[in-house]
Formats: sequence, structure tokens, C-alpha cells
Amino acid sequence: MAIVVQKYGGTSLNSTKRIKEVTKRILEEKRKGSQVVVVVSAMGSSTDSLVEMSKEVSSHHPHHREMDMLLSTGEQVTSSLVALALQSKGAGALSLTGWQAGIYTEETFGDAAILSIDPRKIRAHLDQGKIIVVAGFQGVSENGEICTLGRGGSDTTAAALAAELQADRCEIFTDVDGVFTADPRIVKEAKMIPKLTYKQMQDLAEMGAGVVHPRAVVHAHRNNVPLFVRSSFDQQEGTRIDHFHEQTHVTGITVEKDLTHLTITVKEKTNIPEETSAALKVIEDAGIVIRRALFKEDLYSFSFIIQSKDVKQTCSLLQRRPWISKVSCENRSAVSVIFSHESLAFNFNNRLSKVLKTKRNGADIIFHRPRVWRVFVPDNELSRTAQLLHDVFIAKPNLSVSI
Repeated sequence: MAIVVQKYGGTSLNSTKRIKEVTKRILEEKRKGSQVVVVVSAMGSSTDSLVEMSKEVSSHHPHHREMDMLLSTGEQVTSSLVALALQSKGAGALSLTGWQAGIYTEETFGDAAILSIDPRKIRAHLDQGKIIVVAGFQGVSENGEICTLGRGGSDTTAAALAAELQADRCEIFTDVDGVFTADPRIVKEAKMIPKLTYKQMQDLAEMGAGVVHPRAVVHAHRNNVPLFVRSSFDQQEGTRIDHFHEQTHVTGITVEKDLTHLTITVKEKTNIPEETSAALKVIEDAGIVIRRALFKEDLYSFSFIIQSKDVKQTCSLLQRRPWISKVSCENRSAVSVIFSHESLAFNFNNRLSKVLKTKRNGADIIFHRPRVWRVFVPDNELSRTAQLLHDVFIAKPNLSVSI
């Protein structure tokens, strides 16, 4: 009997009305003869509400363990409601927390990785004909601590369960029709992509395409589980991520907002290479991801780009370095061009440089990885840059570019 894992995000479950609609799709899959495992996120913006409540009761930076205890309840509420809705339709359904589902993680609060899954309980209930509804985004450490999986954690839960159960497919249901060549809210001409390789989807996800988490793609790829990104609001097939022959073309344009460019001015007679390397290591050891580092802009400064949410903690770490005289911040956004093949990225290098030199001043272009070019721009240039690159590389690839 085929096993199908379905994951539903918060927008698909933002009300009891939507939960009832989702149960229809779940039951439809069950009627086809499949064994069904459902992974759910917290309803709508309930996670944000929990975060706000934590701020109201705690004036200090909240303890990571207690935040995981708190935030994990959002998915548990949803899983119970979905199970109740299914039971009201006469279906056998059972909700499980992450630890009840046998999901074991490292003990890293807020961004834990899944270490292993014991599927025996899920398999036993599937064999009894039940639909299993698992609270996503969470697991349990060896010491019995509840640990959450970070942003997009329910995607990771679904793909990891699909891999462990050797599912026929894993479906990620969201509020968009599939994966697009760009964010359709920014680029109106963006087209849905019917098929992607795992590598293409991995690049898109890591560079800002928010439809599926990169870790979920890794789990699916390693275990050859076909991954589908579909809308929970219609019956469209969506985008299939699988093993396909790679076409030589530009896959898509992605954007990443809420970045900050920090420029560090140092005191005279500072050994910049040695001190900056040490400072950046301290920042990275704190779990802060450095998006871009420029080690030596001139004799007395260096800069790097991080997520804006990490600025306060980063500045606190830098204040401990006595050789720093000033730290300045500037908002930035990133636009990435994702190529399907490494050689294509090299071939389009000159074209990308010409486009940005002609149309955009102050764009910082970097060769991020073999299949990705990234462009850092001021926030007010994000939409125009994304539109321009989509025109030149996807919508109108034969467009003439002159300097």
C-alpha cells in the first residue's frame, strides 16, 4: 500500500473553516487506498502571537528552552484539531507530538537538526488503517527536551518522515500554486516551474525561495522521495522535485530581505587580517550566518552582511573587541540568479556585469557558489533589480544589453 506524506502550512490552516477544507483533501487521498501521514504547522500567525506573549511576560531575552516549550504547542493545537475534524467525518485519525512520532533531534533549542526517527508507532497505527497527524517543527533530544527545528521546520519534519517511511511521495501544501521563476508578488511575469531537480530546488531554497525549506529538500534527495509543492486551495499538480535531466537554462530569480551591511572601522596599527578573522569566527560560533564578508575594504575597515535580526547580538559580540572604534549599519537586500548548470553561470558572467553596470549603481555582485550569482542592493532597489534580472535572464533572454 502506498504511503503518502502531506504537509500543510499555517496559511492552509489559518481557521477552523480552512481545517475542515483540508480534511477533505486528506480523506480524498485516503479513499485512493493510500496510507496517509499528515504533518501540520501552527495555525496562521499563532506562532507570532506566542512570541509576542513571551515578550509581554519577560523583559529579558527569553530562555531558549522555554521558548521551544512554548512554540511547540502551536503545532500540537493544530494536529489535535485536524485529527478531531477527520474523526468527525468518520475517519480513524490520531494526532502525535514530535516525540510521540519518534522524532529525535540534537539538543539545540530553536534550530535543532533531526538525528533519527523511530517509525514503529506510526507504522503500527497506519497498519490499523488510521490517518496519522503529526505536529511538525519539533522533536525530542536524548535527554527528553523538546527542541524545535527552526524556520520551515514542518517541511523538514514531513520530508524526514517520508524518507524514513519510504513514502511514495511527499506533498508540501502551501498558499501558492508551486515554485515560480521569481516571487510573483515582486515580478508579475513570473511563471510556475512544473519540474525541478533536487539540486535546483536546493539552490532556490537556500537563496530565499520560501516555498520549501532547504533541509526538507536534502532529506528527500538523499532518500529519493519525490517532493511536490502544491496549493492547498486548488487541484493543480504544482511543482515536482525529483531526479530529472538538467536543462541548461536559468532556473529562477530569488530575493532575500531583512539583511544588514555592517562596516567596522578599526583603530590604527590593528592587524586587520588576524583580528577580523578572529571576530568573524566568534560571530559564526554564536550561530550567526555571515551572508557576505569583505575582509579588507581599506587599511582601517572591513565589512560583512548578516540577517537584520542578528544585528543586536553581533554588535554585542563586537563590543568586546577593544581594537574596534566604530560600527555602522546599512540595510541591504539580496537578489540571486540561480543557474541550472555551473558552466552556464560562468558563461553569463559578462552579461550580468553589463546589466548591472548599465542599469544599477552600487550593486555588489558576488559569485556565491558554482550555480549562483548574488547581487546585494539597497532595500529600495530590490524590486527593480529582481524585475530587471528576470527580464534579462528568463522572460526576455534575447534582450540586447549595451554598456
